[in-house]
Amino acid sequence: MSMSFTRKSELSRYVVLTLLVLLILYYALSHISTGIDVVFRMVVSITPLAIFLPGIHLRKYRSASLLCFVLLLYFMVGVQNLFTPGDTLPESIAMTIICTLFCVSMFYSRWQQRADVLENYDATANQTE
Repeated sequence: MSMSFTRKSELSRYVVLTLLVLLILYYALSHISTGIDVVFRMVVSITPLAIFLPGIHLRKYRSASLLCFVLLLYFMVGVQNLFTPGDTLPESIAMTIICTLFCVSMFYSRWQQRADVLENYDATANQTE
């Protein structure tokens, strides 16, 4: 039995919001723990992610699509940090969150777009009757 696009988009939206909040918390805690230029680092690393929270909360599929592009920047920095000597466990956790968030955001964007199309189609079909 297949789930509807509305149900898929709703479930994936919750996962996207959860992972996005986890990623924001990760960056906040990692910058607080370093203690170097905390405010500037937090603004630069968290603001681009936080911008997408309202759009995803309001079920805007374009916000999820744009989030995927922004996550590519975080992915590049994360890969670079993974290959520097030192403790790689926190970076591995961040990369796991980033990759999972990218995939789920991509699915959410597509499913939400299809759910919107079906909803608009049903609305116009009901108006013509």
